[in-house]
Amino acid sequence: MARQLYTEKGDKKVDAKLMKSLTPAQRKAFEKADEKHRKVKYQDQDTKIDKQIIKKIKAKPNGKKSKGKSKNKRG
Repeated sequence: MARQLYTEKGDKKVDAKLMKSLTPAQRKAFEKADEKHRKVKYQDQDTKIDKQIIKKIKAKPNGKKSKGKSKNKRG
């Protein structure tokens, strides 16, 4: 199977499928990160990057960025 070249139209379709499970706040975070990531030549490369972005967003509560170390210190 030949690799598909990256196109804006094709990317919108793939992004829509990937964003189905996201909340509105997470969607905003995804769209912001999607605009920032490097441009690619093939659609499968873009999809791989998008999946990594979604995985990071879902791992964080409410789609917020992690600020490093926790402020709560024990003891």
